[in-house]
Amino acid sequence: MFRGSACSACSAVRVGGCAIANNYLESDRYDHPVPETRARVTSLAVPALLRRGAVAVAAGRVAIGVIALAWPSVPSRPWVGATADDLTARVFGRALGARDLALGLGALAALQRPSAEAGETRSASAWVAAGALSDALDVVASLASWRELPRVGRWLVTASAGGAALAGAAGALAVRPGRGYCPGGLAAGAGTRPLNSSA
Repeated sequence: MFRGSACSACSAVRVGGCAIANNYLESDRYDHPVPETRARVTSLAVPALLRRGAVAVAAGRVAIGVIALAWPSVPSRPWVGATADDLTARVFGRALGARDLALGLGALAALQRPSAEAGETRSASAWVAAGALSDALDVVASLASWRELPRVGRWLVTASAGGAALAGAAGALAVRPGRGYCPGGLAAGAGTRPLNSSA
């Protein structure tokens, strides 16, 4: 009988202790503010990664443009093969290099502006979208002459241009106005507030 009373007392103490601990944890949860960015980490991380991808594509475009202007046959040879050394190929190679250089510099400049104004975010989105369009048209040009292009080079160029077009399109959507992301900075409005706040 004594053992049963002792077990009942222990059970009561255990249950009471658990209830007190749970009440303490619940009150502590609402007494201390939780960073709002923890709840928004997914929605903010994706645009940030897409923007970084757009910056990387723009930087690569600038590098290819400089190389094409100086040595037009270097980027053209994987695409068109031995004809890259012809005068016509060199002229068009330099023209494409100038295009890539202009698009890359424009996108980099627009993406680095530390302002959240709608006009400037729209400018960044337009530059990135223009670069994505040029890459998509390179894919179309490759497919139009698919049989005449080098077997390995056509796959390499099509895959790289297609990937750059997809990355550019996603980046253009990520930096457009209303996405809550400031060019050159963090998301607007990030801060902290309590979980039970009604704001």
